Amino acid sequence: MVRRLSFFFILCILLVSGCASHLSLTVDSIGAPSRDTRYVILPGMDGVRNDDLFFVEYKRELAQLLTSMNYEVTENEANASAAVMLSWFTELLAGSSSGARMGIGMGAGGFRRGPSMGVGMGFPVGGSAPSTVRRHQVSLDAYSFAPGAENPVGQNLWKVILVATDEESNLRMIFPLMMEAARPYIGNDSHGPVNISVPKKKQD
Repeated sequence: MVRRLSFFFILCILLVSGCASHLSLTVDSIGAPSRDTRYVILPGMDGVRNDDLFFVEYKRELAQLLTSMNYEVTENEANASAAVMLSWFTELLAGSSSGARMGIGMGAGGFRRGPSMGVGMGFPVGGSAPSTVRRHQVSLDAYSFAPGAENPVGQNLWKVILVATDEESNLRMIFPLMMEAARPYIGNDSHGPVNISVPKKKQD
């Protein structure tokens, strides 16, 4: 009996730690590969400039991904034949004070016929530490691009939308994971939303 309970306790720990060590995402994409183009990465949101510090960081991650996939990326808009509009946002989904965190307990007690050991799992109710869940969305919209034209942004080439739901409040911490998750879907059609899980890298 004790051996079974010990096994159950270890399994519970692995399940909970597994949830915390993976990032859950939904990816939705449409389009077709278009590598015979030279891409420039531009802000896709009003009020965000090319020198915005967050944009500069996210642009660097996206450029590295596209380059590793044999897409050509340029910093000069005049040399580009396509543009990737990069946009993102984060919103708070839930602030739980009613116990959204899972708890695991293990204890021993004495009974008439000898000692016993038990393992319990549950969700604390009332007075627990707040648990916040955030929704992070990153959108990559690729268009044909004609520098100097009155309307330089033309036909939509491909689009990828990534949505991550996680307790991480800082998009910067998971943005590289989201870009890696986008790799199979850039220039491809997912035929609807796809749920995936990406291992979180350990922070040094």
